[in-house]
Amino acid sequence: MDMPIIGETRFAVGVFAETGPLYLAYRELIAYGLTDGEICLMASRSVVKESLARQRLEGVRSSESDRLLAGLQPSGAHSAGGSVYASVGNLCDCLGGAADPDHRGQWVSDLLGRWISKRAAQYFEDRLGEGKILVWVMLGRRVNSERENLACTTLLQHASESVRVLDFALRN
Repeated sequence: MDMPIIGETRFAVGVFAETGPLYLAYRELIAYGLTDGEICLMASRSVVKESLARQRLEGVRSSESDRLLAGLQPSGAHSAGGSVYASVGNLCDCLGGAADPDHRGQWVSDLLGRWISKRAAQYFEDRLGEGKILVWVMLGRRVNSERENLACTTLLQHASESVRVLDFALRN
């Protein structure tokens, strides 16, 4: 039996292989008026630890993108690349178990598979396992073509792979 839908939200998701383009996209999205709470970054523990190590080695010369990644926190979810770290935001709160403590520690594809297709969820888990960084941009509950175009265009300009737009049906 299907659980009742408690909310629907649309996200644009970009995949980044390098931190420089990630930071450029992040800064542009913030400049366009999005907030940190509307942008969720996800990366494997190894990517975050590399960023912290670079930051320690380079000191004040460390890049803004390294400092951005260093602020990610363990989410409780796991991927093939190990523990998943995430920033603060609605989606990241769900992954961290705030919405459902019984699902803490599960694989990203299992968690995301509750809201999107298993195939799409597996795609994101695979990208995390490859050491890539995911940038989730909350577009809102309804189609907002201006906001969606802005987010997708920004992500496409900087991402290492195509950008996906997903409709989440969060279930209780």
